[in-house]
Amino acid sequence: MSHLSELSARISSFTRVSPFYRGFHFSSFLSSLRKIESANNYDHAYVKFVNQEGKLEGIISVKKLLATIDREKYWLVEIESNENPPICKLIEKKLAYEKSKKQIQNTPIVTKELQMTWKVDDHDLMHKISRAKSWLVKGYQVEIVISNRGVQKKKRALDRTIMDKILNELKEYSKEIREPKWTGGSVILQMTGKGVDNEKTE
Repeated sequence: MSHLSELSARISSFTRVSPFYRGFHFSSFLSSLRKIESANNYDHAYVKFVNQEGKLEGIISVKKLLATIDREKYWLVEIESNENPPICKLIEKKLAYEKSKKQIQNTPIVTKELQMTWKVDDHDLMHKISRAKSWLVKGYQVEIVISNRGVQKKKRALDRTIMDKILNELKEYSKEIREPKWTGGSVILQMTGKGVDNEKTE
């Protein structure tokens, strides 16, 4: 395949802006692209520009491109840095956000589980809470099992103290917290993370 054919194939793949690219989620793919915000902060004065129809228009001044595009509506992004000059195209912010949001909604929920007993010490408890936070910010579902294994019968009020501490620490990271499920002296807490990796328009 000639260099021109390979270049055309790469441009075509970027123009489609598929929700997945080389195994990465669209949001990850989009965040990996270099957004050109200013001609002064970019390494090249000129770029090869791909228009909205996916056609290579030729070599254009970066300063001119940034001056003519609607910066509120589009990002100018570098899609092929190995070319000289690099290849750039416009990505519509609203479309990118909607694709990212739709993909997140269609992504199967990952469930993570933490187990502890009512005699968990403060250090271990905070370590487990920290792990739960790291999962919730990714949008995972977290299930925390607190069992009475190896623990003598305790008052429910003391049990609630540990449980309430967990819920208070994790509530701001959760979009949904289900009603605790009690079985004897054990309880299961289930919550779904908000996730913070959504692409937002700027």
